[in-house]
Amino acid sequence: LTIQGLFHLQAGGVLALGNLVHIAVVGGAGIFQVEGNCQLASAAEVVCSVSQGGQIRPSGAVFHIPESATLQVEGSPAITPHLELSWQETCTFAGVGKVLFSMNQIALAQDSELRFDGVFARFVHSEISGEVDSFPLSSPRIITNERMRIHNSAMDHCFITGDFTGQNALTIIHSSFEHVQVEGNSGGANIASSAWEHSHFSWQETDHPVRLQDNEFSQGFDDGKPLISLHDCSNSDLRNNRLIHHREGLRISHGLVKLGCNVLKRLEAALVMLESGYAALNGNGHGGNSFVEN
Repeated sequence: LTIQGLFHLQAGGVLALGNLVHIAVVGGAGIFQVEGNCQLASAAEVVCSVSQGGQIRPSGAVFHIPESATLQVEGSPAITPHLELSWQETCTFAGVGKVLFSMNQIALAQDSELRFDGVFARFVHSEISGEVDSFPLSSPRIITNERMRIHNSAMDHCFITGDFTGQNALTIIHSSFEHVQVEGNSGGANIASSAWEHSHFSWQETDHPVRLQDNEFSQGFDDGKPLISLHDCSNSDLRNNRLIHHREGLRISHGLVKLGCNVLKRLEAALVMLESGYAALNGNGHGGNSFVEN
């Protein structure tokens, strides 16, 4: 299916997608406006490619992705977003399958929500941007209750929240965040080799490992929040991270966090341990951790 004009799936309408279907949204006039439901067949592999200024514009859309099915949204270098959510609009990916965003530019307007209900979501070589003027009170949200992987991608001016499922439920590698808040619980997290500017990371209530390694956090956007907060996490490990230039660096409560070779610098309070919060600095020189100008 090639879309070079307006293809409007209205509310209440259903588009059934079988195996090996390819939807191509092409050119500046190519618009896939989705208000209804897109239903993938079981075990189907569906590709939606967007190029040359085409756009996907969901508005209350639901993409049903059943077991063993995969929806791949492919972008290409472009000035305009490949997928755009307008003010207070939602787009939901539901089921037990997978969705992959590759080389996408995704624009999220004020109070919009990108939801993943039971679906494993992956972002690769993609950019997700919220509106600067709406941050943080009316920031768009990315919401999930399953697994999510973010690789070689960039996000700004949005919130990511989730009741994650399983070990390494949230994996972030080689990515950058600016004015972003990530809040998760239940599952495990693996955060590595990423840059967090004016951003915060918070995790709570899990027995799965929570690992942060080779990241840099600087200048959070909210002085009332630490750069990293870990609450009721029984197995947490921070290695080779830099936490700099903020009021509070790391906050621990109801859990043990192993610290090794981290730099905590120019923080009003580098390390805050609340009720039942423990930090293990094993080895010589406080486990190789450096506390500077705090």
